[in-house]
Amino acid sequence: MSKKRSRKNITNKRITTFLLLFIVLGALIIARLFYVQIIKNKEYTKMALERMTRSEDIVSARGDIYDRNGKKLAINVSASTVYVNGEYFKDGKSEYTKEQIADALTGLIGVNKEDILEMIDSGNRVKVKQWVDQDIAMKIKDLGMSPIEVVDGTRRFYPYGNSASHLIGFTNIDNVGQYGVEASYNVELSGKPGKWLKSVDANNKQMPLAKEEVFEPNDGMSLVLTMDKSIQEIVDSVAQETLESNGADKVSIIVQDTKTGDILAMANYPEYNLNFPKEPINDEQKKDWEGLSDEDIVNQWYENWRNFAVNDIYEPGSTFKIITAASALEENVTNPNQHYYCTGYIRDIPGEILSCIDTHGDLTLKEGLTKSCNSTFVQVGRELGVDNFYRYIKAFGFGEKTGIRLPSEQSGIIPKSAESIKNVDLATMSYGHGIAVTPIQIVSATSAIANGGKLMVPRVAKELINNNGAVIESFPVEVKRQVISESTSKTMLELMHNVVEEGSGRNAKVVGFRVGGKTGTATKPVAQGYSENEYNASFVGVAPVDNPKITVLVIVDNPKGTFWGSTVAAPAAQKVIEGSLEYLGVARDDKIENENGTLSTANVAVPNVRNMFIGDAGKKLTNSGIKYSTDYVDIDDYTVVENQSIEPGEIVPNGTIVDLKLYSVNKKIVPSMLGKTLAEAKKILDEKGIAFESEGEGFISKQEPEPGAKYQDDTIFKFTLSEDYVDEDATPINLNIKDDNVKVQDDSASGD
Repeated sequence: MSKKRSRKNITNKRITTFLLLFIVLGALIIARLFYVQIIKNKEYTKMALERMTRSEDIVSARGDIYDRNGKKLAINVSASTVYVNGEYFKDGKSEYTKEQIADALTGLIGVNKEDILEMIDSGNRVKVKQWVDQDIAMKIKDLGMSPIEVVDGTRRFYPYGNSASHLIGFTNIDNVGQYGVEASYNVELSGKPGKWLKSVDANNKQMPLAKEEVFEPNDGMSLVLTMDKSIQEIVDSVAQETLESNGADKVSIIVQDTKTGDILAMANYPEYNLNFPKEPINDEQKKDWEGLSDEDIVNQWYENWRNFAVNDIYEPGSTFKIITAASALEENVTNPNQHYYCTGYIRDIPGEILSCIDTHGDLTLKEGLTKSCNSTFVQVGRELGVDNFYRYIKAFGFGEKTGIRLPSEQSGIIPKSAESIKNVDLATMSYGHGIAVTPIQIVSATSAIANGGKLMVPRVAKELINNNGAVIESFPVEVKRQVISESTSKTMLELMHNVVEEGSGRNAKVVGFRVGGKTGTATKPVAQGYSENEYNASFVGVAPVDNPKITVLVIVDNPKGTFWGSTVAAPAAQKVIEGSLEYLGVARDDKIENENGTLSTANVAVPNVRNMFIGDAGKKLTNSGIKYSTDYVDIDDYTVVENQSIEPGEIVPNGTIVDLKLYSVNKKIVPSMLGKTLAEAKKILDEKGIAFESEGEGFISKQEPEPGAKYQDDTIFKFTLSEDYVDEDATPINLNIKDDNVKVQDDSASGD
């Protein structure tokens, strides 16, 4: 009996234990289910959905870029990307051989066969070529080769190639803006990508009948620039011509709306091709790149893409004299008729001797600016004083960014404080030496001088618009500060006009328009001081003086041969000013004072250009409103005019063509040297190996032998010079050649 009870107790205990274990296990399961279903429900549901859901970006369309008149400067065009999937060749699944795939692609897209085979051997899906044109993409699709995939998309296209490349910029392979407005307005142009959410199975294939969600992208807005493509074309042409004719390293030209600060054109020539930004810019660079390392070529890319107008600094030379003059006039420490005296040197600074290009003697501020006299402006700078001068330098925007919305703008280099400016610094800065500025700063400061004294923030974009052309955001014209009064502005315009009428800016004269400006020629800084043979030649001007519409800056970097701003940059500015004003519809004035102070109408008198050099004759005729032609081909700078088809003094309509007959190049005919400086004549005669004698100072007023006579190798030319000489029959171009006997500490002076 006791054994039965014992067995029963054991059985009961086992049952109890089992029940307890079952209860505990059940409780654990229930707890786990509670934890999973209740506590972690959202988290696990999210994880499951994520494993079953795939998200793909829907690319937003990048906005277009237009000029101010609606011309398309940057657009999107259809383009495809070609991939090859190496997974198809694993385990012999592909019906094509690797060689067949490589042969098919290399013949269509030009990628090396060995490179394609290497991509296939990787066993992965590899991009073979991006931005394949649609006709090629269709041919690849027609092959029907499963290892080859063609993904359709878009790429950026620039209809005008290299025009305004530094202003516009470009996008990379991911359609992200690089440089120019493509970079500075990248967020607005890019828009926001959309999303495509879809359900997939364990094999990552879309599940049929499963719910999809599509979040449409927000396309980028289009950008309307202040740039005018028609003016840009004028600037591009002049920049190219100027670079090639002067053998310069580069040419930078900016055209700004004087009153609003709008950038109407900007060129840094040579320009790169926006559609192929990594290609050499010309055949010369292509040759130079041969043998360069990859790193060196990348550095060359960055150099090509650099926007000199805003990214680089340079010494402005004598163009800065208009800043000094405007500041002194505003402070009432001088006036246009105040007298100064130039001995040719500044010797009162211990340890320093500063030179002027000439010994000008007594002259007024007006004459000092016209003749670009360094000594005059050293004295004006001293009258202004260090504190005032420094205050105006900053007020005109130097030493700070202009606010132009382009990448990597530089601030320039000015003294840290007025206290840090030494006597020699004050002297040299007064004529633009020892201070570094950006081209956009000079343009903006000149506009402020001409527009009534308002320093404007340079504007490159007018507005953002949507696909329907509706304006989403406008960028207002912005005044940074008032720098000088309207009265000072008007005075400066007349002073600048006199520079163009009578001084170094004569090559910028435009028939029918009153132009004002200032030339500059500055020696380029090097590691140890200044170069002996590299210069920046420049001209900055406004027109028309009576109601300024445009401000134009031309900078010619390192021209070969003649290097003065008057002979290199001013002629380029003349072409830009004339072309731009004609395009803008600004009416020519039929009554514009000529250089003799009389009024000329639409009918003009033909000047006498016989026995003048062809270059001087051409300029004289052009400045008088007369065109000229010659059938001669074998000519040089020193070819002399023998005769003209219309007699001097005859009254003809503006635009009349005068045919010029020229002496042969080798014929020894005495050219007219009347009106030239002795340094100019010396340069010409030295090249021809002709001896000469001279007396007096100033300009050549008499010469022996007479112009048009024949001379022999041993002929000695004799010149009489006069300070106040005016030749009414022939006003030759002032080449401003530096006399070798005069040491000029700042070559900008001559410049001019």
